[in-house]
Amino acid sequence: MLYTVSDFQRLYADSLRLVAGQGGLARTIDEVGILDYELMSGLRDKYQRKNLAPRQLVLSTFLYAKDDPYLIGEAVRTLVAEGASALVIKNALHLPLPESALRYANARNLPLFVVQSDGFFFDQVIVEVTGRIRDLGSASFAANQIDLALREDASPREVRECALAINPSFEERVACLYLRLDEEPDPQELSRIEAAFLRSSLAGVGSALVCYHRGILAIVTTDPEERIDLAGCMEVLRSEVLAGAGASAGGRPQPLGVTAGGSL
Repeated sequence: MLYTVSDFQRLYADSLRLVAGQGGLARTIDEVGILDYELMSGLRDKYQRKNLAPRQLVLSTFLYAKDDPYLIGEAVRTLVAEGASALVIKNALHLPLPESALRYANARNLPLFVVQSDGFFFDQVIVEVTGRIRDLGSASFAANQIDLALREDASPREVRECALAINPSFEERVACLYLRLDEEPDPQELSRIEAAFLRSSLAGVGSALVCYHRGILAIVTTDPEERIDLAGCMEVLRSEVLAGAGASAGGRPQPLGVTAGGSL
């Protein structure tokens, strides 16, 4: 499973304010990095930009821009070119954010956050986000959370916590669709199924696909006011996801203890 900018925003909602790039919240985060000396005048051509990488959540105080806030705009353009996922600014010096930088971030869908809490510490965020990325990359993590949620003595609060551990961007209205596969998928087949899911109309920041007990569990969520078309979702799961990945499924959809169309 993938960790997205939307997941990061939800987890740190009390500490962050999104100021640009809302269209990029579905971007995947593979790692966390700090923008420090890379673009500093006099050093940018002396050192390699080792800390910048594609699909990276970038943290910066922009201390090096204290005498020239327009260097922030240069950083935004550089991060877009490098394929970064998002930029988080801890604006300790209260530097003005150039309008040109915000417009560019909006045009290129690079989420740009400003820290608005004294309790947002870079070292702690790096550890927490790296841990979440590692957990979601584990094949057993989501299945274990589902097992915990399906315990007979699990409280509604525990079920909700397990669900949000799988995907913090889940919305309140939920549908769970399960299809048993004819055979246990190997890692390559599972990768093909996950890729087909990401290309399908079911994909979104509020959805997830989990390999569970020799089957595929698709979790689709929406805003409480919206309706989920269960039959349509199941058809997409069969035709776009499993067929698109060359996988075969047997049996009928099975409930997993969560009412389809219910709420978290």
